Amino acid sequence: MELLLGELYENCNEEDWDCYGASPIEEAIIHRTIMFVKKVSDTFLGKLTTDNFCPNPHGTITIEFSSRKKYIQAEIGLTKINIIGELGANEEFTWENVDLSTQNMVVFDKILSLVYSDT
Repeated sequence: MELLLGELYENCNEEDWDCYGASPIEEAIIHRTIMFVKKVSDTFLGKLTTDNFCPNPHGTITIEFSSRKKYIQAEIGLTKINIIGELGANEEFTWENVDLSTQNMVVFDKILSLVYSDT
C-alpha cells in the first residue's frame, strides 16, 4: 500500500496535476492515509487493489470498499475523514469527521463486514 500511495503522491503532488486546476496531494495526506489503512482489518485490506484508491481534485484521497451492491468510500483529508456509502437498497450511510481512534476503527470494520456480507 505504501508503494502505491508513494506513486500517487509522485503523480499528484503539484498544483493542477489533472490539468483542470486540481489542488496538490500533500505528503501529510499520504501519511494520514497510511495510518488509516494500517488500522483497517487485514480481512478487508485484501480486497483492495490500486483501483480502489483515488486522488481528488481538492487534495484528498478516497478509498472505496465495494461489493456487488454495497460500497463505502472513505475520503481522507488533512483534518478530517468523511465516510459515505450505500449498505443496501435505499440505505445510505454518512459518517463525518471520523478520527482514527481504536473504537472508531472497530466500528468501521463492522460497517465493512456489512459491505462484504453479500460476496
